[in-house]
Amino acid sequence: MPIVLLNMLIAIMGDSYELIQDRSLRESVMMKARVLLEIELFMSEADKSNHTFFPKFLHVIVPEGEAKAGPSEYQGLMNALKRKMDEGTSETQDSIAKTQDSISQMKKETQDSIAKTQDSISQMKKEFQVQLADAQKEMQKLQGQLAEIMQILRSRPSA
Repeated sequence: MPIVLLNMLIAIMGDSYELIQDRSLRESVMMKARVLLEIELFMSEADKSNHTFFPKFLHVIVPEGEAKAGPSEYQGLMNALKRKMDEGTSETQDSIAKTQDSISQMKKETQDSIAKTQDSISQMKKEFQVQLADAQKEMQKLQGQLAEIMQILRSRPSA
């Protein structure tokens, strides 16, 4: 039990550290902005229009290798997981797009196959109807002949 509690304490401390690290960059930028605002409040209108204090362009110098603004050296397990999830998102989206394309292709092929099968069934139905009509005509013809034979047999004198 004490080991479990110790592990829980370590996890809580790690999460707290992560939270502080996440907020630290935002807080430092906010503090710098407040200081700049205070300085500007005490400036005269002439100083505010002076291009020495407020140049037309702002040049930012960043040490080599730090050109990409990113997380500090350690920001905890949760941020590492977030980055991994973000990296995996594009792969997952690509996979989903490929799967959707594959499903669309299969759907089209299935619809084409169904259409061909329906056409084949329609053709077979027409052929069957023609054969049935021919058989009915033949049956009527045979019934007529049978009726004639019966009439002849009835009209014959009995021996």
